[in-house]
Amino acid sequence: MMEREREQIDQIVSEIADIGVSADRIQRLESLLLDRPELQAHYASMIRLGTLLRCEIGDGSLQPFGDSSDLEDAPSSLAQHSCATLIDRVGRDVAEPFERPKLSMVLASLAAMVVIGLGWYFLHLTNDQMQGTVPQMASTETLRYDWSQDASGDLPLNSLRVRDARALEVLSRLTRTDAINCLWLPRCESKGTSGEQDSRWELSGGTAWIDSTFDGRERGYVISIPPGVRMDLSVDTDATCQNALGMVELNEQGKISGASMSFNNLSAGNSPVGDRLTGCIGQYSVTNDKATRKNFLIAGSYCVERPDGSGDWKQSDYALLYESADFLVIGFDDSGYPDVEIGEEVDRDRDFNDMCALIHFSGPGAPASPVSSGVSYVPEPIGDPANRVEKRSGYVLDVRPGEKVLLAVSSSANLQNSVRFIDTANRQVVWQHDGTEPGTLTSSFQQGQRGIYIIYNNSDTVRSYEIQGRSITDADRGEGGWIDSPHSVTDEGDNWVSIGFEDSPEIPKRVDWNDIRVHAWWYAD
Repeated sequence: MMEREREQIDQIVSEIADIGVSADRIQRLESLLLDRPELQAHYASMIRLGTLLRCEIGDGSLQPFGDSSDLEDAPSSLAQHSCATLIDRVGRDVAEPFERPKLSMVLASLAAMVVIGLGWYFLHLTNDQMQGTVPQMASTETLRYDWSQDASGDLPLNSLRVRDARALEVLSRLTRTDAINCLWLPRCESKGTSGEQDSRWELSGGTAWIDSTFDGRERGYVISIPPGVRMDLSVDTDATCQNALGMVELNEQGKISGASMSFNNLSAGNSPVGDRLTGCIGQYSVTNDKATRKNFLIAGSYCVERPDGSGDWKQSDYALLYESADFLVIGFDDSGYPDVEIGEEVDRDRDFNDMCALIHFSGPGAPASPVSSGVSYVPEPIGDPANRVEKRSGYVLDVRPGEKVLLAVSSSANLQNSVRFIDTANRQVVWQHDGTEPGTLTSSFQQGQRGIYIIYNNSDTVRSYEIQGRSITDADRGEGGWIDSPHSVTDEGDNWVSIGFEDSPEIPKRVDWNDIRVHAWWYAD
């Protein structure tokens, strides 16, 4: 129920922004918020974010968005307040416990603020409210951004500690999680032209730690792009519950400095698998044309849904699935952290494919391809000439000259499933992963992650590969072994395709094309 009421609040605020202040809608908003501290906190978060965005559009001080005549009675010091002070003032006003008289006034004022800007809201505050009651924010950046050591000793020395309320508010909204109070960013030492005398700390790629009042310490990841490098990001999903992935740009001091975005797997009703989107749900490209690094903080979150329709958002754990000079693959898992109580209805499959960020680096500042001619494989192929498969039963993909294809393989199955990649020119098996025999399983699920595989084609001819899926039961082991699994293209785009394999096609209610799942992306430098 809580999630539905939050959505109603979001809808009402959106309507107010689109069509103006509505008395009926304000009354509905009041009824939702009265005596509901959790929903009041959600509404306060929305208003603080709106305040932040208003300020960020301007120069960091109050910029009226309505007719100037609306502000003729405003306090003379209105435009002198910093963005941080304005955000704090709005946050304090809406975060205090709401009683009915105050609630009506605050809702009316803040609703109007959504329409014509911050000026209207602060016009309806008295001079006493604007002066003397607002706590003084830190006058120096060092109290909000500083190289520090975590008191617990669990983090690397001299991580960049971020306690900027504005930055944490944006991060909270992007991850849909509440009460983020501190962010720890990874760092490295940069040597200047004069050596040690010119060295300094700066952000680097790696784990970021996010401290939350309610959920403890969680993790995100900083993607660091060197000068002259292009980043192509693809976001892939394979999850049944609601998942989201948020990303925000940081400058070398750790401050939010540019793009921010969020991806989620809410179904548009056209997905052939389940009731959530699968496959690629978004792409983003950026080239770093600056002399310093571009940095992006990325973090996943998921909603633990209950039978009554309510749900709570929690942050996803991540695993670095693959890292090289030209590729970075980060998988996020919606079964949470090992010590987080998430409910018996959520199975901890720990497959790290519920949301997946696939990043390709290219451009003049990127390293050269690992092979200058011919065809190269990562990891190294099996290389057994006797391991040949003549039978054709799978999906065939082509890799043209100058292309490279990244293949991410996962499984969500109880039966033992196998995947193999076959070079169609000689029918030799390049890679093969047979999963885990039932007697050695530690859970009811087979191994979720089956690996990341890359083909570099720097030859002069098109190379073709067949992907085959197979399954086996205890009965099959005594009757002849592996059974070929049918496949289906579950989704595709201009440079990607998702292929699913099914181990129980004879049982309609079990068909999900997810027992082996292969996601393929093509790139050309």
